[in-house]
Amino acid sequence: MDKIIIGENINQKAIGYVLNAELSPKNQHAIAKIQKTLSEKLGSAIWNSPPVSLHITLFDWLAPLVDYGRDKTEIFEEIFAHYDRVIADATRGVGTIVVKFDKIRVGPAAIWVEGSDNGQFRKIREEFLSKVDLLPNTKLPPKIIHTTVSRYREEIDLAVVQKVVDEMKCSFVQEISGFRLIKETVDPMLEFETIKTYPLTSVV
Repeated sequence: MDKIIIGENINQKAIGYVLNAELSPKNQHAIAKIQKTLSEKLGSAIWNSPPVSLHITLFDWLAPLVDYGRDKTEIFEEIFAHYDRVIADATRGVGTIVVKFDKIRVGPAAIWVEGSDNGQFRKIREEFLSKVDLLPNTKLPPKIIHTTVSRYREEIDLAVVQKVVDEMKCSFVQEISGFRLIKETVDPMLEFETIKTYPLTSVV
């Protein structure tokens, strides 16, 4: 049985530069209902992501919880021009991405909802990585499309969590018309600012 990973970095200062998409208010509400059930069943063992922090990660440029041995803002300024050009090319003309969320997953560090598209996330991620070498220790883009719903703040048997989730359902659709480059300052996405957006619609 995997050991629970307590979210020790929750509400801690952490600088990161990340590409992601926000969830619509309607879908934030859908997740809030999932969180309500989790809290009723699992109590104080879990910590629920606030609505404003809910997002779908495309990938990290500079990971919030990685120490690069230098000031991240300085590194960001050095890499921005190249990364910006590559992601702009990779996202241009893709068109709206429709993600169908229909699964709730349980892991040692979090509970998340998982969805699928028509391959656009994978294509953008692969095109970016074909032209950019991420800095050492930066985690590779996820292979899934997901939104983290809850984390753990107390020890709990994962089998208990899984049993609760097995009795739950998830079904909503998120349309993504663009990605945003954000600077995160408090983990996990509790405080951040949007630096730039990359629309997916065709250029006229």
